[in-house]
Order: sequence, then C-alpha cells, then structure tokens
Amino acid sequence: MLKLHRLNALRKTKLQLLQHLTANQENPSLNYSTAPDDKDFLHRSILRTDHFQASLPRLPVPELEDTLKKYLESQRQILTDAEYDQTVDIVNKFKATDGPDLQKRLVAKDKQNKHTSYVTKPWFDMYLKSRLPIVLNYNPFISFQDDPRPEYQNQLIRSTNMIVSSLKFMKTLRANILEPDIFHLNPAKSDNMRFRKVMRMIPSSIAFYGAYMYKAFPLDMSQYKNLFNSTRIPRPGKDELVVDKDAKHLLVMRNGNFYMFDVLDSKGNILEPEVIMSCVHQVMKDPSPPSPHPVGVFTAENRDTWAMYRDKLIGLGNEETLKLIDSAVFTLCLEDDQPTDPNDVTRKFLHGEAGRIWFDKSLSLILTGSGNACVNFEHAWGDGVAVLRYFNEVFANSIDKSVVHPSTDVPANAGNVRKLEFKLDQEMKDNVEQSVKKFNTTVQSLDVDHLEYQKYTKSYVKKSGMGPDSLMQLAIQMAYYRQYKGTVATYESCSTSAFKHGRTETIRPATAETKRACMLFVDDHPIPSTEELKNAMLACSKKHGTLTRNAAMGKGFDRHLFGLKTLVEEEGGRVPELFTDPAYQKLNHIILSTSTVSSPAILIGGFAPVTPDGFGVGYSIEDSRIGFNVTSYPPARNAPGFIECVTKSLDDIYLERDVNSFNYKSNIENYMYSGGNGKQGFSSINRTEDFINWLNTTFISTMYPVKNYANKNLKVQEKRMFRDDASVRVRPAQLRQLRTVPAAYCSVKKITWPYPCVHGYEKEFADAAEYCAGWKPLDLNCAAYTNQKSRFTAGAWKYTDAESIWGTPKTGEYGTYDGGGYILRFTKDKDKGQLLIKDMIEQNWIDRQTRAIFLEFTLYNANSNLFVHAIFLTEFLETGGLTKWTEIQAFRPILISDSIGNLKAFCYITFIIYILITTTKVVFKIKINGCSFFTHPWNLVTIFSIFLGYTSVSVYIVRTIFAKKAMKLFYDKLLTQEDKFINFNHIIIWDNIFNAVFATLVFLSTLQLLNILGYNKRFTQIISVVVNAGSDIGGFGFIFLIIYVMFVILGTLLFGVQLRDYRDFFSTCGTLANSFIGKNNLKSMVSAVPTFAEFFYFMYMFCVIMTLITIFAAILNQSISNVNASLNIEYNKLGMKFYISKTIKDILGMVFKTETDHKPNVTKGNLYRNNASADSETFDVLHLLSRSLHQTIDRRDEKTYEKYIESGKRESNGDVFESSKDDSERMATDTERNVYKHDKRVHFDDIILAYIYSICDGDNVLANVFDDDTER
Repeated sequence: MLKLHRLNALRKTKLQLLQHLTANQENPSLNYSTAPDDKDFLHRSILRTDHFQASLPRLPVPELEDTLKKYLESQRQILTDAEYDQTVDIVNKFKATDGPDLQKRLVAKDKQNKHTSYVTKPWFDMYLKSRLPIVLNYNPFISFQDDPRPEYQNQLIRSTNMIVSSLKFMKTLRANILEPDIFHLNPAKSDNMRFRKVMRMIPSSIAFYGAYMYKAFPLDMSQYKNLFNSTRIPRPGKDELVVDKDAKHLLVMRNGNFYMFDVLDSKGNILEPEVIMSCVHQVMKDPSPPSPHPVGVFTAENRDTWAMYRDKLIGLGNEETLKLIDSAVFTLCLEDDQPTDPNDVTRKFLHGEAGRIWFDKSLSLILTGSGNACVNFEHAWGDGVAVLRYFNEVFANSIDKSVVHPSTDVPANAGNVRKLEFKLDQEMKDNVEQSVKKFNTTVQSLDVDHLEYQKYTKSYVKKSGMGPDSLMQLAIQMAYYRQYKGTVATYESCSTSAFKHGRTETIRPATAETKRACMLFVDDHPIPSTEELKNAMLACSKKHGTLTRNAAMGKGFDRHLFGLKTLVEEEGGRVPELFTDPAYQKLNHIILSTSTVSSPAILIGGFAPVTPDGFGVGYSIEDSRIGFNVTSYPPARNAPGFIECVTKSLDDIYLERDVNSFNYKSNIENYMYSGGNGKQGFSSINRTEDFINWLNTTFISTMYPVKNYANKNLKVQEKRMFRDDASVRVRPAQLRQLRTVPAAYCSVKKITWPYPCVHGYEKEFADAAEYCAGWKPLDLNCAAYTNQKSRFTAGAWKYTDAESIWGTPKTGEYGTYDGGGYILRFTKDKDKGQLLIKDMIEQNWIDRQTRAIFLEFTLYNANSNLFVHAIFLTEFLETGGLTKWTEIQAFRPILISDSIGNLKAFCYITFIIYILITTTKVVFKIKINGCSFFTHPWNLVTIFSIFLGYTSVSVYIVRTIFAKKAMKLFYDKLLTQEDKFINFNHIIIWDNIFNAVFATLVFLSTLQLLNILGYNKRFTQIISVVVNAGSDIGGFGFIFLIIYVMFVILGTLLFGVQLRDYRDFFSTCGTLANSFIGKNNLKSMVSAVPTFAEFFYFMYMFCVIMTLITIFAAILNQSISNVNASLNIEYNKLGMKFYISKTIKDILGMVFKTETDHKPNVTKGNLYRNNASADSETFDVLHLLSRSLHQTIDRRDEKTYEKYIESGKRESNGDVFESSKDDSERMATDTERNVYKHDKRVHFDDIILAYIYSICDGDNVLANVFDDDTER
C-alpha cells in the first residue's frame, strides 16, 4: 500500500506539471496580439514574466538590537561627542521601554500582510502624502546615449523608433512574455536556455528556490504595471495613482500645447510605423505658437494647490481633456532647441521650461531638436530598476530593429492627430501666470555642474581591490570634507527588489572608515605613506561592501525605523523620544543625496537636492569613464566648487607610476579637453563654431579665473593662476595659424565653383605673405586700417618664421605643419582676451584658407617643480570639417636642490662614471682580442650600449643648454614685464629624444641578462631553436610581408573612403594587426561595403591568421625537434650555479684578502680558487684569453687532430693514460672530437692562466702547472 501511495503521488505530481506546462502553452496571453508575426513584441520569453513573483521571499523585519546598533554607528560620524552621548542615552531608553513592544506589533502586522512587505504601503504613502511639488523634489531623469548612427540622430526618426519600441515593451509586458528580471550571480551557469527550460517546469509557488539553486535571484516586477497608461492624480492630503490599460493613444507636448493620436488599433496591434511617424511629423510642423497659458505648469505646483486647480479645471469643462492626458500610454515631449552643454541638457531634461512637461505622468519621453532623448519619470509608483529595464530595452530595440529610416517617406496626414484645448476663465489664466513665475523662480535658483573623469574605469578600480561604488562614495565624502571640513548625513539608495514588493533601503556611506580616509588625504599633517593611504581606501571599500549587502538583503536600519515610526503615527499613540530627538532629524536631513544607475545606454542622469542646503549627486562608473552630475541651491551650496573638490579627490585617490607628471597632464585634460567646470570640452569640437565657443567659454574661464570654487573673488596675484588654483601661467597663450595659398578657380565639366581652390597644407602651398586686417592685400593704408579695425589682432596678419619663435614642425591627426605661422597673442588680461576673440571673429581670421590653428600655452606648478607645455591643434580639412589633436607634456627644465634633485644628480654622475669604466674595459678587451672581439654578438650589444650612453649624455647636455636659454628668456621677460608667449616645445623635443635613447639603453642593458642566462643549458636550448630556424623564419617573414601588404592595400582601397580605421595605409596596418589579438570591426565593414566586407574578412582570416600563423608554428616545431636531436651529443657547459657561486666568491675575495703560506696547487679547476684575492679586472682578462684560446683550438685543422690520436695520449682532469690503436680509432667520432677540443682548452687554460698570474702577482707559479710525473 505504501508503494502504491507513492506511485499515485508521483503520478499526481507529473499530472500537475503537465497541466502547468499545458496552461502555459494554451495561455491566451501568448496570443495577445492578432498580428501575423512577432513584430509587435520585443521577444517571447519561455518563462512567464510573473513566473517567480508568487515565490519571491518577503522582506524581513530586522532585529531591533541590530537596527539600533547600526543607527548609533551612523550617528557617530555626524554628531559631536556631547550630541552622541545624549543620543546613546535616548537609544538605550528606547531599547528598554517602547522599542520591544513596537517591534512585536510591527512583526505581528507584517505577518498579517503576507502578500506584501511591512514597508511597501508606508513608502507609497510617504510619496503620495507629500505636498511638495514633485518637480525637483522627486522626479529624476535619465538621458539616452546618442544613436551610434548619425543619420538616425534625428528628432522625427528617433522619436518614431522609440515610440514603437516602447509599445513593443508594453505589449510584451502585458502579454506576460517579457523575460523576468533575474540577477545572475554566475551567468555562465544560469543565464542560458537550459536554466530557463528547467525553471519553466517548476511551479511558480517554488520557482524562486529553484533559481536560487543556480545562484540566480529573480527580482520583483510588481512595479512594472505602472509604467504605461499611468499617472498621479493630485488629491487633497494624499495623491492617487491611476492606471487605464484600455487607452490606445499617445500624448504629445510641444511648446506647451497638447496633442494626441492613437498608436494602437482597435485590436491592440501597433499601428504601422509610417502612420506613427506621420502623426509625429504633423505635430512637429504645427505652426501654433507657444501656449500663452501652459496648463502643464500646474503639475509643478504644491500638490494641494494643484488638486484645487484640477477641480476648477474640471468645473470649467476640461474633465475629458484631463482624462485623455491621464490615460495616455505615455507622454512624448518635443523640444525645438538643441542644447549641447551637459549642464544645459540636465536643465532641459530635469525641469525644462514652464508647462512643457506633464510631471504627473509615470513616464515622459523627451526629445530635443537634435535627437537627444531622455526619460523623466514620476517617482511614487516605482524605482530605478523598472525604469532602467525599460530604458535599456528601448535603446537597444530602437537601434537594432529600427522601423523607420532616413530613407523612409513620411506619409501626408496619415493618422488622426487631435489638438487638445483647455477651457480657462480669467482666474485660471491668472493662476497659470502665477505658477509660471513661481516655477521660473524655483528652477533659476538651481545650480548644475557635471564632471566626466576618464582616469578610472570600472575594471581598473576592480583590479585595484576596491569596489567601484565604494570608490565613488569615498570621492564624494572627500569632496565635501575638502569643501566644508565636515561629515554630514549621506543617503545612497539601494534596491530591495530581491524581495516581494521591495522598494529601496538606505546605505549610509559616511562611515568611520571614510572619515579617517578623508582626514588622511585632506588634513594638514605629516604625509602618510602610500601603504597607509591604500589600507585606508581598502577599509572604506570593505565597509561599504558590508553596508551594501546588508541594505540589499533588507538588513539596513532606515526602513525599519521608518516602519516603527509610521506604525506609531498610524495608531495615534505617543511618539517615542527616539523619533523626536534632534539627532534623528539631523540624520534624516540629507545633505548628500546620492544615487547611481549604471548602463552603457545612459549618457547622463540627475536629480535635484532633497533639502535646500544639500547636494543632489548622480554618478555612474562605466567601462570607459566616471561621470558626476551635481545640483545645489546657492548660496547654501556650491555645485561647481563641489565638482572641483570631487576632481581633486579622485586625483588624490588615483595612483600612477609617475604621479606628478601624469596627474599634472591629466588635470589639464580634465579642464580643457574633457570639458571640466561645466564647459564644452575640446574633445566635443566638430565645427568652427564649436572651436570659437570653446575659446570663449572653456579656454577663457579656465585660463583667466575670476572666482574660486567657493565663489569668492580672487586677488590680483591669484588671477594669474590656472583654474585649478595650483598652477601659474608662464606668459600668456598664443594662437598660431597655418594657411595655404589659393589655387586657380575650380571648374569640373559644367559645374563652376565661384572660389579659388584651396589645397591641403603642404610646404609648397604654405602661405607666408603679409596682409592687412581681414586678409586684405597689403597696401599703404594697411597699418592705419589694421590699427583702426583690428587693434587687438594687429600682429596676427604677418607671418612669423619658425626660427624666430623656436618653432618646430608638428604632425597632427591629418598633416604635418611648420613651426611658424600667423600668430595671435593673448595677454594677461581676461577682458582683452575676450575682445581679442571678438576681434578675430569680426575680422574673419579663420577663413577658407585656414588649415591649422595651434593653441599653445605653458603652466608651472611650483609644488612639484613641473612645467607643462600644452598644444591644442585644430586641423581644418580641405574636404570641410575639422579634426583635433592634443599634446600635453610635463617636464622639468632644471634640477632643484632638494633631496630628489640631489639624488638625480648623483645618479647622473654615477651613470657617467660607469660609462667611462665600461669603455675602458671594452678598449682593453679589443686590444687583446683584436678583430675577433667583434665576432661575438654580445660584444656588439655592449659597444652599441656604450654608444647610446654617450649619446644620452650629449642629448642631456644639449637639452640643458636650451633649457637654460629658455629660462633666461623667461626671467628676462619677467623682469621687463614683457607679456609674450615663450615656446618651451624644443625642450620637450630634446626630452623625448633623451627618453627614447635612455629607454633603448635600459632595454639593451636588460637584454644582456640573456648573456648571463646563456650559462643555463635550457636557456641555451631556447636560443638554439631561434638560431636553427633563422633561415626558415626569414623566408617565411618575406612571404608573410607580401601577403600582409596585399591585404593592407586591398583593405585601404575597399574601405578607406568609408571607415576611419582604413583611411590610409598605416591605419589599415594597425587595424589588421589588431585582428591578431581578436579585435575586429566586421560590423562596421559590412555597413560600409556590404558586398565585399565578409569576403575580405574571410580571406584575410583564412590566409593570414589561419594559414600563415600555422606555418610559422610548424617552423618552430621543426626547429625544436632538430635542437632536441642534437642535444644527444654531450658537452660540458658551466652551469648557472657555478657562475653565481664564482661571482660571489670573487666579490668576497676582493673584500676579504687572505694570505697563504703554501704554494697554490694551480691545476685545472683550482686556479681561480687559489687566487681568489686577485683583482676582478684580472679575471676579466683571463676570461678573454681563455675564450680566445678556445676559438684557436676550435680552428685547429685535421692534421693536428690526427697527430693527437697518433700520440696515443689523452689528458683528462690531470691524469695521463695510454691509449691503444683501437682506442684511437674509437675516438674518431664527433663526440671524441669535442672531448679533444675540451681537453686542449683545459690544458692551455692552465698554462696561460698560470703565466698571467706570474706576471700580475709577481710570483712565478708557472712551475705549479708542471707536475714531476707529468710531461707537458
């Protein structure tokens, strides 16, 4: 009966599984669309979207003891000693009185609501009950990266593609076939089809635990239902979230006007993309002026005020209009302007202009006139997890599966666009105007700044042992500490979506570890060691990791205390002193509100501070950069100053082998190239207008600062500093232009170009004439005209040759340019610099003949005795457009008399002495060996190293002479107050030459270690393999070169016009070489030349990568076999142990000289030991003579060898024995020949070494070689 019962139970379980699978397959939701294919969906997941929802674990209620302990730990960092002691007493009192009872009631309530978490409803109510305006206080934004295809970066095309992708996401979600959110701890094990098939067979009630066995953690998706057709309705006291899934229309806002059109048909299918595109186009082309009374501004009002206005609007007959707005799938906001500065983009997407965004909508998609896109979302309904999933899916689908293209024709008047009009009386119009004024006042009080920092990458930080998020939080803490000398309440949100209905928990990044690190990095005290700083950072990372894990697992303290406090308020009881304590209010008065959402699809994101005296810090760390977006309300807080402090903190944390030089260079790049300080960076210049704008904003404000990071006016001397307040300008900067002369008028067939042709820059076409202002021909009135019309650029119309300004040719991204040019010199005055740029624009200094403009300047940092010479080159191409190139190099023109300078001087002197000694030794060896010395490869390496040594010394002397001349000119102009640019570039060139020569010298010196390793038998074998295969490798290399060059030429011709990586021969060489390590750009090749790309790629991979590389490996394998075969012949080779031990004994013999009474036994193997006191130079001579004798013996002819055999005697280790004729015959082998040579070497070694020592030591030890019983 027991077996039968088990069998029935097993059958029942199988039946349940089959019913479960059948239900999935027959689920009508899978046929949600009547479309003939899957064009309406992103994908069809084999796992239902809500498959894991029922089995998700519930958010735990933490233990009261743990919560209070963590609470005090966090309070300790922001309270004074007295405040903390008082708070400890209050916490202990709460723990002994009110706390345990409140905890029991909260646990009991949680058990009564097992369908949700104990914090879900209070958290929703916290948002919905807040009466603050939701704009700036709650709504954040996330901006999309640009479309990688420039032709698709168009407002109409991109908005249409994003609308369709959003609708696909919505339909896939509602059809329950959207892939569930799962965090894969081991993606290789769980993020695959096998995992999904196994999970599909597990019932939903236990599916989470099945995924847990794979180390995969499904996430809560309950918030997704509020993404679409959702809005927040203002109500007195508490707002309401409303969803209307039946609506099929889209809301579009433009210039404060409202439009709507259907995007789904009556059956729920997505309308044709061309129809949607036509509707968007009609809205874009609507000539209606901006709405004089933009009702949308009411959504930025106080919530009770907006609730009152809404009721009045309904009373005026606008109920249907409001219903259409509330029920729309989402809102599309179209903006006409095209902001490029990141700060302007933040303002546009965070708050925009009054009435341009309906902030109550759960989801608003905003697109600017240039195609930049973002999502602005209302925060009450959900958090970043759901929005980020939508964000990533829409970004990828709109690019990978675009439904409209630049070639798509826009149908005329397809679809049914309806403009919505509000009925307003005079009172409501007045209310709108008041709300607009209030809105403008509020947003104008907000300050915004950003930072893009490129020293760090996510992988770099991980390799250093720190968590990426912990590093960012440490930088934020250090920035605030540097700016305000304190530690304050800090908030970082952490998702708890691993639990059912999970929202967020708070991470408190201000810890004892971060406070200690801030003090070590910022405070004035004895400089801590690198190890101490590193340990401090690692401690911060470890602590932050613990806090993050606790928060993600629901074990933080903020939500627990929030739940306890809310329970008291709901029950109407007495509020415990813990929640009325000023320390509790201080901890929840968030000064540093931080949040991060990382994704390759995100360009920038941000939000406003949550308190008037706080910062809103959005940040991200990606594979290529770090980004910060900071907001504040001045004068309470200063966002640009905070950004500067963040930059300095990141610089302090960053460790590099050449800290000073590298950081100095990177600092300049951050300000000028990357666009620090909220200004346009040099890297973003693509047009002449961008270049002018960069000069007017970034360059002027950075080179001529007026206020410091604290927004205080600088003193006169401080205004000579660079923007970082750490470097001083070494004379003003200059602009140097290179031009070409015009050629004949262009004419191709019947097409006539009205201007002369202008070639690219070449020496023969270079313009060096003198002009009047505006490039007018030189005449008698020129000087007067120039002084009148162009007094700030009067000297910029005359060519200055390279020699007079120490100019040197420079090669940029596109061409090579002379060191002279038409020079426009800045002054030390900011106002004159701005007038100079204005004058330059008015006089058309940049025209069709301009081919290159160099911006050159020099800075000096006394703290590190470092100069930096910066060149920002803009090349104007003859094809139109421009390219950019930069060179920023730090250098020290002179040594200073500090510990480092003295050490360097000592090293230089030691190096020169070493070169002289080595030269003497080599000359002595050449004198002894003659021409045979040059037959040994290592001797040639030594000679070349000596040559490089003298070359480096010569270059350094020349560089020092030029540096002194430049510094003398600098000092002279400093005394005469002459305000002209000084060119230090020639010092940089000599520096680079010196570094190259010296680096080669170090390389060769290191290479000579192989000579020492040559004493090792195994290493000799490796060298022998290469030598043995030399001829084959040479032939292979020649064939490889021909085939490789063939593919380089073919690739250049095929793709050179379309792809930058193939633009010329050398670029193609580098691109194809990258394929050896697995890097390829097949996708871009196919896009450029779809007909030949795949054929070219396949042939290259087959011929070069597969065939030729295999041949090369075969050559080396054959050589290895040959060498191994030849090693069957034994030979006597000194080993590494002997060499090392001998060297040590030689050194000890030189230090500790010992006297011996008896005569040394000078025989083979003992001679060196008996004369250990000899000078090391003597040993070198002996080795040279020994090697020469070896070479002589090796060249002995066969007659000598035959005489040796006939003698019948062979000497070995000092013994003499007779050899029979049979023995003599047996010796006539290669092995015996080697033994013969070895023995003769030993014999002559003994004689010559004894002879040399008799000369060097004054003792005739020659007789010791001859034994009475040995005849030699």
